[in-house]
Amino acid sequence: DTIALSVATPQHLQKVGLLTDYEDTEEASINALMNMALERVAFLPFGLLIDKWRWDVFSGSIDESQWNAHWWNYRKLYQKVKPPIERTEDDFDPGAKFHVAANSQYIK
Repeated sequence: DTIALSVATPQHLQKVGLLTDYEDTEEASINALMNMALERVAFLPFGLLIDKWRWDVFSGSIDESQWNAHWWNYRKLYQKVKPPIERTEDDFDPGAKFHVAANSQYIK
């Protein structure tokens, strides 16, 4: 994150020639900071639900026959989204997420 944040600053983009005619004003700084914050804040519920779901699965508190339903319960609770069509345990929606298959942990 540190590297990603540093190379995405307007000052760095201007230095490497990807941004021209940039004025470092208070408004521009606020806009850049708001953009960075929104990118991270929007991910927080998703990162939380992935880790909570994974913890529940690995601890054994959720039976394997309920993994997909539990996934969608968390999606509804934390992200306020519902499945586009009816989902069953024949589906394994968490497995479609790279973050689950790659074991990317967000809460440490």
